Amino acid sequence: MSELNAASRVRQSAPQWVPWLGGIVVVVLYLGYYLANPSLPGNNPTYPLGWWGWFDQGKYIQSAQALWAHHFSPALNWFPLGYSLLAAPFIGMLPMHPFFFVDLAGLLIAYAAFQSFALRLAVARHWSAPLFILTAMADKPLAKTWAVPWNTTVSAALIWLAFAGTAAQLTAAPAPAQDRWRSSRLFGLGVVFGAMPLVRPTDALTTALCGGALLIAEFGRRRVRWQDAAALIAGGLIVLVPYGMLYLRIYGLHETAYVIQSGRLGFAFSEFPWKAYVLLIDPRPWFPSGVSLLARCPWIALGIAGVVPAVLQTSGAVRWSATLLAVAILAYCVVFFSYIDLLPSGLWMYANVHYFQWVFPGVGLFAFLLLRALRGSDRRAALASLVVTLIVLSVRIEAVPVGNQSPARMVAYSVDRDHPFRSIAITGSVDRDHDVHHA
Repeated sequence: MSELNAASRVRQSAPQWVPWLGGIVVVVLYLGYYLANPSLPGNNPTYPLGWWGWFDQGKYIQSAQALWAHHFSPALNWFPLGYSLLAAPFIGMLPMHPFFFVDLAGLLIAYAAFQSFALRLAVARHWSAPLFILTAMADKPLAKTWAVPWNTTVSAALIWLAFAGTAAQLTAAPAPAQDRWRSSRLFGLGVVFGAMPLVRPTDALTTALCGGALLIAEFGRRRVRWQDAAALIAGGLIVLVPYGMLYLRIYGLHETAYVIQSGRLGFAFSEFPWKAYVLLIDPRPWFPSGVSLLARCPWIALGIAGVVPAVLQTSGAVRWSATLLAVAILAYCVVFFSYIDLLPSGLWMYANVHYFQWVFPGVGLFAFLLLRALRGSDRRAALASLVVTLIVLSVRIEAVPVGNQSPARMVAYSVDRDHPFRSIAITGSVDRDHDVHHA
């Protein structure tokens, strides 16, 4: 009998060890991808600079070095300062690897915050921990983006903290007086909300969505108090005020070069349907060397289908949390799929997939919720959503020739006896019109 009781205790405690074991796996994977990366500074004798010779990474470390040395020249601080500020204290100890601990901390925080959010959707940690690892780190090109210095790693941590904090507030005790962590939680959320755009300005969109969800839900439950607003605002100001002072010290009242260049590149929202198709489903024939997100990660289809049961078959705070995540992922993808500089040819080759570091675990969570719904007693919504999703994702766009004066997305060249250099413009509109001339 004692042996049976001992075995039962082991089975009950085993799930509690899964998140801790997963954390060890995350650290080991991070170390492996970091140290084995051919572009790690010093790993390649013929190019010892490694990734510090790349544009973005070179600007990151240049800014961290400048901030550490108290050099406040705009020319030395290209990107938003948040990411480099975190690495600046490590310049003295690890001059060639100042972002090592920053990115590792960002990855672990994202890992923990994801589990906290998933718990609000009734997904236990012993499921969400391996789910994060499988969706964020099982694919090698995606996993490597966590080890290479990108400000999206810290961004992912802040975004998942924002989701976790917002979901915790939505599921808090109905009466504010019964929620002893209410003010502290809102203050912490304010800190996170304030920090997000200081690392990546586009993350202000997620801040607005989380803040809007909180506001609507709290007004609906008539729980809004001036103390709550004060705690949230105070948390934001404790980050924004010092950053604002540093910004004025470096840039004055002027826009940064990064903001100016980003504005010139811009976003083509009118091109979103086509960009979504070539990035998500099939880049060919427009980008023959590109690999779509679905081709690399086919489980994304399950995640898309999982949104419907996650929202329709839940209620209360769980529905609010699921809806918030779905809307945030959709809004984020609309923005970055429309980003002119994001193309299928660079998605994996140039690691532009790092833009979606936080998105993959979120989509994976919806995939898990779909599979759980399909195993439940009421699986009609999940099954219908899966069928519709697979049908929609099976649609293919065919490139067709257009006239010489019509706008086009691609120019193809063919050679024949009568017209040795005939050019054919293929389908649709782009940012500029292509005049196609026959030889």
